[in-house]
Amino acid sequence: MTTLNEFCVNADVQSLNAELIAQNVKAENIVAILDVAATTMMTPKAAQFRVLYTTVARQ
Repeated sequence: MTTLNEFCVNADVQSLNAELIAQNVKAENIVAILDVAATTMMTPKAAQFRVLYTTVARQ
């Protein structure tokens, strides 16, 4: 069974690469890397990357 997973990380290449390694995500499993804009109203948040990737469950 294939599942779709996601994580968000600060929008810089070093953070992205570090998290891909930490999550053990291989290039062929990446579905999309989406740019999430920073917000300045209410609670400010820095820009992020939202990464969608697949994993295959072993049975």
